[in-house]
Amino acid sequence: MVTPLFRVRSRELMGSSSRCRGCPHRSTVAGTREYVRGLARAAEAAHGKRAFGLWEGEDLVGYADDEPEITDGTVPGDVNLTYAVHARARGRGVAVAAVGLLVKNLARTGAGRAAILRIDPDNPASLRVAEKAGSPRVGEFLSTTDRHEDGTPARLLLLRRPQPPADHG
Repeated sequence: MVTPLFRVRSRELMGSSSRCRGCPHRSTVAGTREYVRGLARAAEAAHGKRAFGLWEGEDLVGYADDEPEITDGTVPGDVNLTYAVHARARGRGVAVAAVGLLVKNLARTGAGRAAILRIDPDNPASLRVAEKAGSPRVGEFLSTTDRHEDGTPARLLLLRRPQPPADHG
């Protein structure tokens, strides 16, 4: 099940710990609350990043988002997709399904002409997700925004999936 993340209470993401349940990154309770509030503000304004929780039953197992404002390595009309799945839920097609649902949602809303994924070439699992989701590799570039820990620009692979025609029926 996919649920808009801004509709998830930060308490559901954090539980009683200081780490976001289901999120693969470190976060604080306050930081997670602000992130969720920012998503709600973007939703109310009908622009910006749209993030969704990925659920297996009652468990939040990851998140996915689309962000039309990313311009690094993109062309006008591209909408950047990202996803993260907790280790306990990997290898079950959760990320592939999430990318498919994001692409369908973009087509339904008419947002963008293509869904893109900007992936670190040293992340073979993410590359497999993109390829299984029907996003062929179209190039690579040196990022002007993403950096390695040592401050050097990140080299990213670009995968693009053209939008299917909107289904108005």
